[in-house]
Amino acid sequence: MGDLNLCKGMCSPYPFFYLYYNKILFPKKVGARLPGGNVLSEDEQDGRAGTSEDDEMMSDSESSITSLTDKKKSFEQTMDEEIVMLAEAVWDHVAMEPEELAFRAGDVIDVLDTLDRDWWWGSCRGEHGWFPAAFVRLRVSQEDTVEDCLAAMASGGSSGTQLRRRTSVSLLSNEQVRTSVVRELVQTERDFVKVLRDVAEGYIAECRRRTDMFTEEQIETIFINLEELLDFQSEFLKDLEDRIDWNAPYKSCIGECFLNHRAGFRMYSEYCNSHPMATATLQELYHHNRYSKFFEACRLMRGLIEIPLDGYLLTPIQRICKYPLQLAELLKYTKTDHPDYHKIQEALEAMRDVAVLINERKRRMESLEKLAAWQMRVEGWEGEDLIEVSSQLIYQGDAMRVKTGMWTNNITLFLFDHQLVYCKKDILKRDTYVYKGRIYLDTSEVIDVPDGKDLQSGVTVRHCLKVYSCVRDKWLLFCCRTAEEKRRWLAAMAEERRLVAKDRNDGLEFPAAARQLARLAANRQQNRPPIKPRNVADKAYKRESAYEMPTTMVGQGTTNSLGRKVGTWFMFGSSKKSTRLQPS
Repeated sequence: MGDLNLCKGMCSPYPFFYLYYNKILFPKKVGARLPGGNVLSEDEQDGRAGTSEDDEMMSDSESSITSLTDKKKSFEQTMDEEIVMLAEAVWDHVAMEPEELAFRAGDVIDVLDTLDRDWWWGSCRGEHGWFPAAFVRLRVSQEDTVEDCLAAMASGGSSGTQLRRRTSVSLLSNEQVRTSVVRELVQTERDFVKVLRDVAEGYIAECRRRTDMFTEEQIETIFINLEELLDFQSEFLKDLEDRIDWNAPYKSCIGECFLNHRAGFRMYSEYCNSHPMATATLQELYHHNRYSKFFEACRLMRGLIEIPLDGYLLTPIQRICKYPLQLAELLKYTKTDHPDYHKIQEALEAMRDVAVLINERKRRMESLEKLAAWQMRVEGWEGEDLIEVSSQLIYQGDAMRVKTGMWTNNITLFLFDHQLVYCKKDILKRDTYVYKGRIYLDTSEVIDVPDGKDLQSGVTVRHCLKVYSCVRDKWLLFCCRTAEEKRRWLAAMAEERRLVAKDRNDGLEFPAAARQLARLAANRQQNRPPIKPRNVADKAYKRESAYEMPTTMVGQGTTNSLGRKVGTWFMFGSSKKSTRLQPS
């Protein structure tokens, strides 16, 4: 089974849906040749500068769901010339296997390889690995401006041994780049409003006509407040377009537009909080053939691309998480003396707050499913389900349990929010855990036991901790291997209390329907038959041996990283990605 390791703050909903539904697989083979540092010629730069507006923009609707538009195509061409480009993470990504790259929403990623359409190779914070292309947004401006280049030289960041991170020093000014960012913001907003209108007119209206199939309660559960979002976003788009100086877009002042509508963005909280229940209700309907045919007919009559209704209902969540990335890039190319500079700063902070709360909730929903799936693989589980109390793993590690007058075998401790679960590894079944017990931490006390003879157990101990349950008058005494491990456990226990208090202050709660949805998704993942991997053509190149693969192993005393994919709460087929070859 392998250790349970959940990557804190790394999960995200839309890309998993995208990957599962489209059965996107990990590249089967890759080479070992790193994209080098070739510089585009001036003619090539001119050719890139002549790209149409559509090539410079990404859509939040059809283009962002099914592909990365023409920008990705031009990127693949530049990769033949060994150029590295920059992307920003739209979603948190869990490093579910050693060869995957973990990052958080907003991180900047060096994209090194895009020859596979769905999985790209890149680096972030010194780590390298594969990640889904749907998780990131390529920056509008890929070139260094003169200001960027001078700043890098002043900070000593330029090195001839490093990979080139841009095509060259750009001849574009900040004003020209700001123009491109403003245009992208407006275009993606138009695309988003179109998707909302398509759902409202193509699905909701048709559902209301079929009173023999849908009750008003079902419609409200599935579509939540999407019609209100459409009204709000239409008004927001009109205000945004009115503020654009189309003759000189870089002069446009749009920060106040976000600030004026800041209160309206709060309705996304209701949408995101209710989305799990909407998904569960929709999945129940999909089990009936007549509903599947009905939704497909709605899509065809509206002339929409081949994405199920689930995908369109995720678009608002995707959009609200993309605003901070666009505003951050806009701020970067807004001079401090620009009249919009301080307003953009305020707008960026406001939209970041909204996106962080939404992203955290979606991450925790995915975590619920992973916990449910993990519990299914633990033998002899007793008592209430894990997800009835907890929603995330905080820390785990092996320790030696001490009982009165005796030592026992090693146990593995799993620290979740609100409870500490301890298991024993099965001797016959490799990497399988047997449930031994738990202690609820809300009514417990963690005691740092000094080295020496413990009076309660009568055993001489070192590097020991005691967790005492005040309500049940039960205690768990365990010893770590080193003083450093003990220090980490004490820090993890304190972190658990901090996270619980934060969740309480933020009002983060999961209804019974959300927990049931996690159980259903975990059951489906467990019962899903294995899918044969698709054949992927061998790449005609090799990576340099100096390029090291991440070799993080699941082991003792690890904080939140997931060793194996257990699925997502969107119930669609998936396939195991092939292991990446080690460089020769």
